[in-house]
Amino acid sequence: MRILSLVLLACGLVKAYPQWPNWNNNNWNNNNNNWNNNNNAVDNNWNNNNNNWNNNNNNNWNPQNQQGNNDWNNNNNWNNGNNNGQPQGAPVDLSSISFKEAPGNYLEPCQQAGKIVKESYNGVNGGNSLNVYLPFGYEESKQYNIFYLMHGGGENENTIFSNDVKLQHILDHMIMSGELQPLIVVTPTFNKCEARTFYKEFRESVIPFVEGKYSTFAKSTSPDDIKASRMHRAYGGFSMGSASTWAVLVNCLDIVGYFMPLSGDNWEAEGGFGKAKSVADAVNKAGLKSNEYVIFCATGSEDIAYPNMNPQMDEMKKMPEFSGGNFHYLVAPGKTHWWGYVRHYIYDALPTFFH
Repeated sequence: MRILSLVLLACGLVKAYPQWPNWNNNNWNNNNNNWNNNNNAVDNNWNNNNNNWNNNNNNNWNPQNQQGNNDWNNNNNWNNGNNNGQPQGAPVDLSSISFKEAPGNYLEPCQQAGKIVKESYNGVNGGNSLNVYLPFGYEESKQYNIFYLMHGGGENENTIFSNDVKLQHILDHMIMSGELQPLIVVTPTFNKCEARTFYKEFRESVIPFVEGKYSTFAKSTSPDDIKASRMHRAYGGFSMGSASTWAVLVNCLDIVGYFMPLSGDNWEAEGGFGKAKSVADAVNKAGLKSNEYVIFCATGSEDIAYPNMNPQMDEMKKMPEFSGGNFHYLVAPGKTHWWGYVRHYIYDALPTFFH
């Protein structure tokens, strides 16, 4: 992989790196995942009423209790090892995040497994598909934060919940252990357009479809209600999905509050300063305060995206728009351009979102 990176750099093709499938040395074949939606979901007879995730009472949620009456209180303190036990709703300093892999058993099926639903919709770019992760105990009567997570080049909407990435297992265990509030995670695809232009389909088709069907903090799918709920909505992605994330940030700050670009730089401008300035310009155009947007970026020191991200990250650190504890750049020592590492960046960062 390092030899390939050097060849790309020598040829001046570094910017094209996300188009390479996101493999390590594992001969990971994105086209042979044989991903079965039914294998990644709980039984169809899953009863939403088994768990009473109660946002209004004052009882503590006990993650060890697998019976009914698991009362989750959004206003109670919850313990997260990466958050120093911050109370729910308290702002979290992103600079405190360091690279930490999820426990090994988090990659195994969880006894309190969420449900993955395959959805099809007609969007501005024609018919398309996406997957929706619903947390264990999902109820229509509750409101959930929502995280849209985009795949990389050569992949599709099934990759993230496949047996190669297993993000659904990590989410299940984090929720069961009390590290993460139950939330909805959506994996769309840019394969009907381009990563950089997907923000149009995201705004016009994906959000109205998903949030018109599932229970989020958006009271309706009207533009005003989508904007009013922006701090309960996040967007992230890996590799070309990261390029998509920067495009969403630049063009959709009015409807998204949290961003997680992973192993990919901003393609909406040129040069380190130009890339950083385009993000700052978008923030200033939106008239947002520093506590009204959060950007968590990550890559590995041996990732082929590292030399592209660094100039932009260095310039962003100098700008006042990103000096209020709302921006962090994590570099994981020795890690390469592979979902096997990237899934741990999500594990480290996601508990700090939606505060």
